[in-house]
Amino acid sequence: MGLAVVILSALFESHIYVVSSLFIGFIAGAIPLIIREERDGFKQFGKGILFLILGIVLVAGITWLNGRANLFDGSEPLPARKCD
Repeated sequence: MGLAVVILSALFESHIYVVSSLFIGFIAGAIPLIIREERDGFKQFGKGILFLILGIVLVAGITWLNGRANLFDGSEPLPARKCD
């Protein structure tokens, strides 16, 4: 397991675009297979609305917190805008 991490991190450092494209291709290729396997589950979409909303809120919250963390990392703050 540790060897795989070392190999993947070395590949990411030297060939970031190729490795990223490979993983995006794996994900894009798996989507039709998942839809085909879970077709009956998608018909019961109403049961998952709560988890959909929670997931959207979670991703938005993490994105917002990530933007706020940049303010406290010691880098220069963004210049203030002038009010007219």
